Amino acid sequence: MSLDNNSLISASTGPNLFDPTGVAGAGGQISINVSEQIVLDNLSDIQAINFGDGNPGAINVVAGTIVILNGSQISTDSFASGNAGNITVTGNEIQISGRQLDIDAAPDVIAASGIFSSTQVIQDSDSPPVSTGNGGEILIRGGQLRLEEGATISAEAGVGTFGLAGNIVIELSGAFVADNANVSSASDQSSGGAISISAQEIRFNGDSDITTNVNSGSGGGGNISLTAPGGIFATGDSDILSFSSDGTGGDITFDTPGFFGESFRSSPSEIAPEDLDDNNQVDVNASGVINGTISSPDISSIQNALSSIISNQIDTAQLIAASCIARGSVPNSTFYITGRGGFPFRPGDPILPSYSTGDVSNIPPSASESSDFSLRTWQQGDPIIEATGVYQLSNGQLVVATECPHLSDDQITSLENSL
Repeated sequence: MSLDNNSLISASTGPNLFDPTGVAGAGGQISINVSEQIVLDNLSDIQAINFGDGNPGAINVVAGTIVILNGSQISTDSFASGNAGNITVTGNEIQISGRQLDIDAAPDVIAASGIFSSTQVIQDSDSPPVSTGNGGEILIRGGQLRLEEGATISAEAGVGTFGLAGNIVIELSGAFVADNANVSSASDQSSGGAISISAQEIRFNGDSDITTNVNSGSGGGGNISLTAPGGIFATGDSDILSFSSDGTGGDITFDTPGFFGESFRSSPSEIAPEDLDDNNQVDVNASGVINGTISSPDISSIQNALSSIISNQIDTAQLIAASCIARGSVPNSTFYITGRGGFPFRPGDPILPSYSTGDVSNIPPSASESSDFSLRTWQQGDPIIEATGVYQLSNGQLVVATECPHLSDDQITSLENSL
């Protein structure tokens, strides 16, 4: 089945592209190539299902923008010895969001929007359920991928199956964002598949999990590899887990300059996966009979770049004058033209009037008229004189001081030299 060169494909309220595989034959491939947008909404599905020994066909979806909403899915499933088909999704912008009650499946089944490749069993009273097929691989390429509100990407080997879970590979040039969403390649009793996510930036918000667990059996948990030059950020109750109940935990690798986890701390190896959920912290764990390896980024460069704060960050001695302040030796006159409602020069000064009413400065008195004045530096026990303002010296320096009485030129020069 092939759909090409359409500018828009939109499916809402249940239409399906459905390719079932019979007892022994192989299913055909589903290929959709759209230049602009594909929208799946309200339980709309693109499916390839296997009920026999044959393998279902692969699903290949290409579009500029791909939107999967409210329980809609792209999926391949195997219910027998055949393998689930591979899924390839390519788009500049990919958004998967929401869940919805699926009354056609069962009264209490809530379908998550997402991309699924799984092996499952059909309950039959005449013979025990058996499924030995492997889960298909999921490959997602594009610009940005956003998973929201229960959205799921899964390549699992379900309960009662003996096949291997499929691998999940996500390659993006932009950001990967999971907000209360899940990426899983877990297995009931075989081996978990690997998960590899490569993006400019990776973010896990709310309760977002990446899991490659093995619930029972000696199979190993799948490896998890996260690559992000812009950093990996995890908040809320987000977890990255690769458990194996009776086998080897998978390796978890962070290939990034920095991994930032809210309330993150290493959990003990003997803890169960269910104990790491709903604990309001970020968990990373690769436990098993033999624990997997967790490779975290080297942040020593950040730690070594930190320096001690200077105790004397601001030198107050340079900001506060040691004595009173006097005007410069050269008489200056200033003429102000202000409008109504101007700002006063200093706190406590009256509001500027409409016209200048300031006094004209006098000629500085001679030294003989101020011979009783002497310069001194304040010492402990001397009275504290309240500063009257911030003043600018002739060299441009600003000091906090109180204004002195009129001084001679020699006294002014001596005062400035003492500051």
